[in-house]
Amino acid sequence: MRFSTDWIDHGPNASAEERATLCRLGLYVSEENACRFFDPTSNRTCDHVTVPAVHLAEGLATDWWSIFGGRDREHAIRKYRTGFALPDVTLGFDGSTFEIRGEQFASTNPDVRFWQVGREDLARGAAESILAEFIEGVAARLAAAGLSDSEAALRWSRLSRSLDNADERAFCEAAGALGIDPYGVSDADAAFIERAAELFSGESLLEFLAGVGGTAREDLLNWVRDVETRPREHASLRELNDIADRIIAGTRRRPGERAWATGYRAARAFRDVLDIPPGKGLTSPGDIARRLGSHTFVCTSGVAGVSALVSRGDGDVRIHVRERGAWDWARHAENFAFARAIGDAVCYRDTQRSVVNNLRQAERQAVGRAFAAEFLAPVKRVLYMTGSGCDVDEIAGSLDVSPQVIDWQLENQDRIRQACA
Repeated sequence: MRFSTDWIDHGPNASAEERATLCRLGLYVSEENACRFFDPTSNRTCDHVTVPAVHLAEGLATDWWSIFGGRDREHAIRKYRTGFALPDVTLGFDGSTFEIRGEQFASTNPDVRFWQVGREDLARGAAESILAEFIEGVAARLAAAGLSDSEAALRWSRLSRSLDNADERAFCEAAGALGIDPYGVSDADAAFIERAAELFSGESLLEFLAGVGGTAREDLLNWVRDVETRPREHASLRELNDIADRIIAGTRRRPGERAWATGYRAARAFRDVLDIPPGKGLTSPGDIARRLGSHTFVCTSGVAGVSALVSRGDGDVRIHVRERGAWDWARHAENFAFARAIGDAVCYRDTQRSVVNNLRQAERQAVGRAFAAEFLAPVKRVLYMTGSGCDVDEIAGSLDVSPQVIDWQLENQDRIRQACA
């Protein structure tokens, strides 16, 4: 991704900020210009949009912490258009990979059609540098015009100071994960973030906060504290660390690959170490726990917003799974949550606590889902049964998982094959 700004001096705009930042804007995604459009009125194609860049820069600076701290959120740059045409490009970050995606878009007022562009993945550092360079360039234009006190310039100045201070940066990201502006945070929100940071850290903190949603926040923290007081034998998986040591090579992330790939590899290796036959279904968390040397494992009462908690202490891993009920769908949900938690514990061994929640576009949650799907329903077995004429429901019944898991495995078979190659 890269921005192109061909500045235009002495523009006709009424606003001083708009005059100072008027430019011919290009935005390249995988070297395709998302700002390229067709104008049906003049029947011509143009490779840029003429816009004041101040609104886009201010919007990116304002949403910076939500972009990089939040999970499961996409930020469409069109919302920063302020009356000017911008292409349909969305930005998203899962904690590991920054994704830029463009779609074809027909704009009205003005009536133009933007060409469709593909997608591009960037490491966080590269994405930060590109966005920062664009915003800083706009701020420099404003400063040159004597407009350093404009909202966009002030926002960038404050953001820059936060980026240079490790503690402030961590707090701002946490606020962004919670979906609030760190520069206007209430005392109650700040206190909640601080209490959550006493239990979680790093990416596990951000995924916990991003997954809070509409759940009663204090209930979540209280639940975490309460379940850790359970008898050790109800949650401890005594052999998990030893197995993780044996498959550590498979959990290392390869250059350029997405995080979920490690989940698939780890699951396949984990199942091999446990010597589970290809067609053997795993019927319950207790069934899985017994294979890990724990014969007294039990699920626990839960709270909305969290399916499981992984915690480490006294040399072992403890997993607390939210009990769902006796129905098949509930049993499958418990099993899948338990397997996700095992995947998290195996692939992220340096974290004291982490949660399994409902986030979709979040690094650790994606790794856990990949692990659980391949551990409970190995794709090789799924494809074998498909080739034998079995339908999705029959395969799900045989492996004791929900049909949705089988659908996921079939949909992702090429990804799994590539990850495990």
